[in-house]
Amino acid sequence: MSTQILASSYSNENPYKIVRSTKTFHPHIWGEQFLHYNISEQDWYCQQQKVEKLKEVIRREIFGESSSSSAYYDSWKNQLKLIDVVERLGLSYHFESEIENMIEQIYNKTNSDDFLKDEDLHDVSLWFTLLRQHGFRVSSDIFEKFKDEDGNFKKYLVSDTLGLLSLYEASHLSCVGENILDEALAFTTTHLIEFLAKTKDHYDDDDFLSKEISQALERPLRKTLVNLHAKHFISIYEKDASHNKVLLQLAKLDFNLLQSMHKEELSEISSRKCLTELNRILQ
Repeated sequence: MSTQILASSYSNENPYKIVRSTKTFHPHIWGEQFLHYNISEQDWYCQQQKVEKLKEVIRREIFGESSSSSAYYDSWKNQLKLIDVVERLGLSYHFESEIENMIEQIYNKTNSDDFLKDEDLHDVSLWFTLLRQHGFRVSSDIFEKFKDEDGNFKKYLVSDTLGLLSLYEASHLSCVGENILDEALAFTTTHLIEFLAKTKDHYDDDDFLSKEISQALERPLRKTLVNLHAKHFISIYEKDASHNKVLLQLAKLDFNLLQSMHKEELSEISSRKCLTELNRILQ
């Protein structure tokens, strides 16, 4: 090959012309499925309208102060659970101001040395995770109460699987020098892996906690893509008997609408690429 290039490069006809060998590449894995994708403007408009209507329902019935369900969310614990679910479903970008207002209220209500002293590991970990994610300066010292006199995490925590999972997620928000969160990561990872090993023989599709643990160990929330996690979490949340039907409906519709938008963009890119290649061949 190099001999041919060299000979052609110094031919009498054109001493500066370089003849490059051609290569036959395999077709890309997507085939032509995105090449002709199209959604009508009417369908697109209808789906957008449904999304907007569901958003208004959620603002009024869940985030609204005068709603019948707002009494349930007066508790800071339930407010945290709501925010966690909305973010896991990939819907937080629709309710940014509502979430920020609720987070600030929680911070003002709970930010004291003694407020969290009697709370369990799950609630404290979720409080720490969400407030730190939203830019509030909360100290990791709140986890000191879960340690024994020898400086190790208390043994009873091993049986609190949900608490371990929440602490595991919280540990990924550590800053340099926060040794307690580094210790928490090692502690929770070890016992979550042990939990999965014990439950693998009777693992079934309804074992939501095992699914969440398996997903978290592979890709914690801090290191995952929002839509990728939303797709996984929607299937889990749907089977939760206490799920909010409006939130679930919005999550599904919004996810499908985003996928349609991405497919249309890929179709446009693919069409441009094919047109560019055709023009190059015809020149």
